[in-house]
Amino acid sequence: MISAADIAIIDDDVDFSTSLAQLLEVSGYTVECFRSPHEGLSALPLDFPGVVVLDVRMPRLAGTDVLVQLLERDPTLPVIHVTGHGDIPMAVNALKEGAYGFFTKPLQTDDFLRDVGRALSARRTELERRDLARQLEMRDDLPHHIIGSSDVMVSLRRSILSIGSAGVDVLITGETGTGKELVAQALTRVSARRDAPFVAVNCGLLDDGNGVDVLFGTETLLASGETVVKPGRFEQANGGTLLLDEIESMPFAMQVRLLRVLQERTLERVNGNTEVALDIRILATTKADLSNLVEQGTFRSDLYYRLNGAVLSVPPLRERAADPVILFEHFLRQQSSATTEVSPSLMSDLLSHDWPGNVRELQSAANRLAAGLAVFNDQPEGQARKNSLSAQVAAFEKDLIEAALSHNQGSIKRTMLDLDVPRKTLYDKMTRHNLRREPFQS
Repeated sequence: MISAADIAIIDDDVDFSTSLAQLLEVSGYTVECFRSPHEGLSALPLDFPGVVVLDVRMPRLAGTDVLVQLLERDPTLPVIHVTGHGDIPMAVNALKEGAYGFFTKPLQTDDFLRDVGRALSARRTELERRDLARQLEMRDDLPHHIIGSSDVMVSLRRSILSIGSAGVDVLITGETGTGKELVAQALTRVSARRDAPFVAVNCGLLDDGNGVDVLFGTETLLASGETVVKPGRFEQANGGTLLLDEIESMPFAMQVRLLRVLQERTLERVNGNTEVALDIRILATTKADLSNLVEQGTFRSDLYYRLNGAVLSVPPLRERAADPVILFEHFLRQQSSATTEVSPSLMSDLLSHDWPGNVRELQSAANRLAAGLAVFNDQPEGQARKNSLSAQVAAFEKDLIEAALSHNQGSIKRTMLDLDVPRKTLYDKMTRHNLRREPFQS
């Protein structure tokens, strides 16, 4: 699959396509030639950034049919028809079908090069417009996927927009449960590969026995002489994005093969002897410090430096200011039957908790509250955590009421006056703190 060429020539006439490629290369363009329509259709990515020069008459599949298929994928792709047997009705029909231009062989090179230049300029403008539209859409949509109003999360969303549209490989770091895979999905949505395959692989499930087959695919030669190909995850993600989750868990021996794919964008299947070209973006996540693993000898240094180009760090929940409350309310709203509101005391508990499991732990806590259970597993229902702000305020309030009751020898009237609270409020607070007047009357 190609993505960087300026011009793709699809023509079964080898002599013509070779001479045309030379003309275009002398004019400063990069060119890829395809000898059959099927080869060209399979190689061109969805957002091919160049111009297609397409022969009209080819065996098995006519150029007019190829034009229809190309424009079904992308209606704005510039396709210039060339033919050795053209006439005016054919040219008119081609332009009606959406061809950018129509030329007969031998070409009028000046006119042809002029149209190629204009088509390429229009193509680049269109792709820039798409990229900007994607960024604007994601700018408005991203807060609904990467939730949080803290400064670190605003900065993270800004980085996702810029790095995501750049199309580079990215290493995503962060503690367990911070939402690294969610960030990977957001990077893909803002990229040109948003509608292409997104394949995720948990490297922790790979081993030296089956890991290579899973990632790189296999070729099996049957007794009949037929070769059965089973594509691996890389090929399944071809044209799109491959997420390598928990890459620190990848077996050391497999890291060598991964490095070659990252550098060459090609692979060889197990038992195969031909290279498979890849047009793929690699995203990797890790909860470990890979530099420490390099020092320990469990992670290849060359792979680490190759992955370390573009890095996004997902902050832990404890560093995200008031985001725990925002996320907790979001998860509660996802429960259709949940009617519980987040009280001030619960907000205090949420903000003071360390959240070692991060967002994953927070979501479990919201699910427990929606089910009528205690928010924290180690906390009896309705009981505030010992070190939370609400618990400390409650303890202080109880001490004040006890002191006033003691000073006034259990007199409710004098305690009301001292504390400046109505009788009902005082009784409510005494009930909440399990206080009675009798012990203070003596």
